[in-house]
Amino acid sequence: MKLKEYIENLQAIYDISGNLEVIYATDDEGNDFNNVSHKPSVVYFDKKHKDIVHPHDLEDALADGVKVKQVVCIN
Repeated sequence: MKLKEYIENLQAIYDISGNLEVIYATDDEGNDFNNVSHKPSVVYFDKKHKDIVHPHDLEDALADGVKVKQVVCIN
C-alpha cells in the first residue's frame, strides 16, 4: 500500500469517527517489523487485556463489564 492510499483511508475514518486513538499490532516480543499491508480500520479495544473485541462479541463483553473503546488499528 502506498502512502497516498493509506492517508485517504485514514481521512475517511476521521471524517466518520473523529479523532480516535491509533494502535498497532506487533509480535509478543515487540521486535517484528513488516510493511503495512492492511487498510486502517476502526475496532473495539480492551485496553486492560490489550486485545481486540470483535463486533460479534461486543454485546457479551460489555455485559461482562469489559471496558472497550473505539480505536484505529493500522495493521
